Amino acid sequence: QKLECADYRAWARGDPASRGCVALVREKLHRIVHTMWRVFPCSRSFPFICEIIPRGHKNLNLSSHDNYLKID
Repeated sequence: QKLECADYRAWARGDPASRGCVALVREKLHRIVHTMWRVFPCSRSFPFICEIIPRGHKNLNLSSHDNYLKID
């Protein structure tokens, strides 16, 4: 399925099996790590927040020791 905000469509096997919230997860399959979308209940918490910035805002700050990307 195509998302309105991105062309990334690598769903985990069996997903999207239901409606809900999604997260990008890293899973190891056959000794190779894959990043893919997986559906989770919206009540589940994750350590990152994904936010779409309105067009025109393109200032990115990324430090090599940070585990997040800050978009100004």
